[in-house]
Amino acid sequence: MKKDMAKEQYEDSKALAESDLKAEKRASARERKARLAADIKAGAKANIGN
Repeated sequence: MKKDMAKEQYEDSKALAESDLKAEKRASARERKARLAADIKAGAKANIGN
């Protein structure tokens, strides 16, 4: 009985950790895209000025 509960808790914590990791990867991908877009806009403005 205790063994089943411990296994269940382990599975739950493992699932939470995996979902946290996926969320972190998505957030960092969004940040990279936002930085890239900002760099492109800055480059476009610099080219217009020349």
